[in-house]
Amino acid sequence: QEQIDSATRLVKDILYNPQKALELKRSQLQNLNGSSGSSVTLESSRRPYSGGGSDLIINIPNSVVGKVIGRGGETIRELQASSGAHIQIQRDTDSAPGSHTREVSLSGSEDQVARAKNLIMAIVDNDTRGGGGGGGGGG
Repeated sequence: QEQIDSATRLVKDILYNPQKALELKRSQLQNLNGSSGSSVTLESSRRPYSGGGSDLIINIPNSVVGKVIGRGGETIRELQASSGAHIQIQRDTDSAPGSHTREVSLSGSEDQVARAKNLIMAIVDNDTRGGGGGGGGGG
């Protein structure tokens, strides 16, 4: 019973405490990547969940984070709705000092994760190419 209670607490921590889940993912990635942690896009971080889903962590430039999140979180909500994936962006305070990128965690089915990655990378590519300046204001 003690082992079951311990496992239940761990699962609840991962499900309901995003910071704890992110720490666990980082730890697992460091083990997989030999503790380098310097990859720009960690494709090797894709690991199937038992439900056939995927988890992928990509890094995006700090300068694009605001565009991915959008005003009041509007853009990230649209990205999640259109891709079906759960998207979580690392807080600035949780990134390494002097880091120019942030981790973006994508979770869902393989198709959902791939769609979310493509949508996010389109925003990154558009921004780094000096592409248009976002939506204008209404009245």
